[in-house]
Amino acid sequence: MLGIKNFYYFYYYISKIDSDFEIFSEESIKIQNKINDFRNGKNQQYFINIFKDKLSQEQINPSNTILICIPCSTKEKYEIRYRDFSEEVCRLTGLINGYSYINKLKSIDNLNSNYFYKKEVIVFTDLVCSGKTANNFIEKLNKVNAKITYCIALAVLYEKLINDFNPKHPWSKHGIREDYEEQTQIADPNTKVNISEKHNQINDDFNLLKLVSTNIINDDFNLLNPGKNNIITSIANNSNIPINQSDQSHVGLEITIGSYNHKKIQWIVLRDTGNYILIITKYAVKRIPYNNELCFITWENCSLRSWLNNDFYKNSFSNDERKKIQKMRIPSEIMKDHEFNPSCETEDFISILNIREYEHFFGKVLHWKCKTYPPEKIPVQCWLRNNGLNERHAAFIGRSGTVHGGGSFVNSPRNGVRPIMWISK
Repeated sequence: MLGIKNFYYFYYYISKIDSDFEIFSEESIKIQNKINDFRNGKNQQYFINIFKDKLSQEQINPSNTILICIPCSTKEKYEIRYRDFSEEVCRLTGLINGYSYINKLKSIDNLNSNYFYKKEVIVFTDLVCSGKTANNFIEKLNKVNAKITYCIALAVLYEKLINDFNPKHPWSKHGIREDYEEQTQIADPNTKVNISEKHNQINDDFNLLKLVSTNIINDDFNLLNPGKNNIITSIANNSNIPINQSDQSHVGLEITIGSYNHKKIQWIVLRDTGNYILIITKYAVKRIPYNNELCFITWENCSLRSWLNNDFYKNSFSNDERKKIQKMRIPSEIMKDHEFNPSCETEDFISILNIREYEHFFGKVLHWKCKTYPPEKIPVQCWLRNNGLNERHAAFIGRSGTVHGGGSFVNSPRNGVRPIMWISK
């Protein structure tokens, strides 16, 4: 693999969709979470130890060997994943740390043969998917006459259409599925459990669930379909919302419900299903941190979610208004280039948009401009639900309406919040 004779990887990496809806061993899921944490810059000691142990079994001259980590898409991600890892591995093994050299390069096309002169190289990456990125980097190293002795990865992506149904982890020798052989070798054929059929049934159930939950709300965003398995039963209409129940064409309409700081809250209709409407505040209700402390945090446990569903929900709406607010199911999610372990699914009365939802509603149908109330002259940044480069960052919408997926530090106080909620008409 990768054209390297000495290629080592420690585990298979199981995609989120597979790990949720197929049968894998508890060990496999734990390893997946450890890999997610590593890529998020957390708890890297586990892999540092097995990396060190693996090198101790090989014949290398550490004082003449450079450890090079394959570059990520951005310098920020490279630093999060590999800076501390490289320093600790090289401290423990005596290898030459190539982190600073690679991190300072403006492009991998600028590799200098003088740096690698008479040196051996160990290439490291966290996860091999298609192998394209690793192959490209190794080709660049070969062109400057770097002598690559080993290529080591934490894991190789498990592909169920390519790999065996129950392949063995290369070092633990355990199958990635839970006791597969034992469960399929039952003496009585009438009681035999076919795990292959069972995991297909789980996938079928998932597809059915997806159809139910997206009957009104399509796949472009994840908010719970109100009125279909909704968590809170809607109470009879007793609000002054100026919308006719039979009219489903009021996207963009402004309504007033609730109050904050003794001012009525204005809302804009994002979606109208006939019986329910999804609304977002016209203005940011306040500037508030995503989380009060700078730490690794997700939407599930952040202080912003707690504030929206407690203080804001309880104090901004009357009893009659709260009866009209529908609970939303917020699934855990992984965005492209945000590979770390997602938080658990939540159930919220009040939430905020995520990246896909924002891109669905704004720029195509509605125009985005975020100002705090009373309206300021200058637009403000606005939080999104997604994490950023790691779980110490959260994504936001810039003043111009551009999504900043890398995010701000979660304790930044400068970003505004525009709550969203489903209400019955």
